[in-house]
Amino acid sequence: FAQTQVRATFGTTDFHGWCAPWFITPDRSSPNGYFLDLGEYSPCEDDGNQDWYAEGRGLVGKDFVRQEWTLSPQAGLGVRHLSNALDEITGFRTDNYLYLPVCITARTAVGSAALSFNFEYDHLLHGWQETLNSALGGGEVPATPTAPAFTIDEFSDLSFDQHQGFGVRASAKYEFNRRWALEPYWIYWSVGDSTRSDASVTFTVRGIPAVEQFTAVEPKNWTNEFGMKFTVLLR
Repeated sequence: FAQTQVRATFGTTDFHGWCAPWFITPDRSSPNGYFLDLGEYSPCEDDGNQDWYAEGRGLVGKDFVRQEWTLSPQAGLGVRHLSNALDEITGFRTDNYLYLPVCITARTAVGSAALSFNFEYDHLLHGWQETLNSALGGGEVPATPTAPAFTIDEFSDLSFDQHQGFGVRASAKYEFNRRWALEPYWIYWSVGDSTRSDASVTFTVRGIPAVEQFTAVEPKNWTNEFGMKFTVLLR
């Protein structure tokens, strides 16, 4: 058999983590005489961001029918797109994963009902990640006792490749009859550190701009999704 699957999830997310302020220190090699750096980290938060993801897959498989169980191994190709907002900037961070799903479904009858279990391993073939730092714009940093006021003018965007990662999915489906079904599920993704990306930020001190070069990496991350699906088939 062959099948295609499309699913999407939409919602808002709240970020609770650590942020660091910009500051400058004297540097004779800089055009404006200062070096741009980050200060000490402190707790920060950003709530109510619009996030979503969508994925599509194609699978082929075969049913092996036994006396009490039917086993259905499947494999195919999948694409997963994630979009994360930040400070109301839609699509500030996007991820695209190309992956290989390999799964097996086991089904059996429980009286007049049907019970099935599904387990899947998703191997990441390649990932592409982009961060639109240019959409952040700029802003002014006030003077301190040790440094004059300065402005952040613009950032360059970041682009990463990801080569290591995997996903795991598990679910159990109980079909009360041909119309009603209940299915708890779990989806897990682990994606390793990305390649490094060169970027820059432009800042101005006393009317003189300078460009600071830096290197960034998309760090290893984990995602857990738990849910419950209630299915009603309308005839």
